[in-house]
Formats: sequence, structure tokens, C-alpha cells
Amino acid sequence: MEARRKEELALLEQIAQKQLLNELVRQLNKDAHLSGTDLSLSETATPQEIVQQLYAFLQRLVRRDHDAYLNLLYRVDIPESHAAWSANTHADDILKDVTLRILKREWQKVWFRNKNL
Repeated sequence: MEARRKEELALLEQIAQKQLLNELVRQLNKDAHLSGTDLSLSETATPQEIVQQLYAFLQRLVRRDHDAYLNLLYRVDIPESHAAWSANTHADDILKDVTLRILKREWQKVWFRNKNL
């Protein structure tokens, strides 16, 4: 398993241990909806399913509606420069990186909201 995937799963396992995985899923779904996209993750999804579904969702957006992809990045607060395509980088590598960045950013939002509870 590659390092990035391990990092994604470790992050989600940490979130699950804090019993905030459902809130992370709600935040992902909310920001996707507010950006005009149709992500619908289940609150009962496992950490691995969340990573896989988010990655597949981003792949679909890039192929079908690049503007929606950019809107989602803006809504989540991921700089476009962190998701830029280049001739030297494979699209899968970029999407894997963006998946991790989205998970981390959304986790920050959930953590800040819940840190004093």
C-alpha cells in the first residue's frame, strides 16, 4: 500500500477514534452540496470506503465537469495551485493528493468546531 493511502486511512482511523467520522462525512457532503456537486457519502461508511468514494467522485468531476471540480476545491479551501495539472505529473497522483488534502482540510473544520466540547 502506498504511503499516501496509508496516511489517508490513518487520518480517518484517528477521526473514528474521536467519534467524529460521521461529522467529517456530513462536512464533506455539505461542502460538496454547497459547491453544486452531488457527493453523497454514507455516514456508515468505513474509513477505507470514504477514501475510495471521495477519490472516485473526484475522478468523475475531473472527467465530466472540471468547473465543478474547481468549485469544490474553492469551497473546501484547497488552493488551485495544489491541484494543478502538469506534464510531469500523472493525473492519478494529483487526484490522490487532492483526496488527502480535502480530507485533512475537512477534518480541520470538524476538529475546530468540536475541540472545546
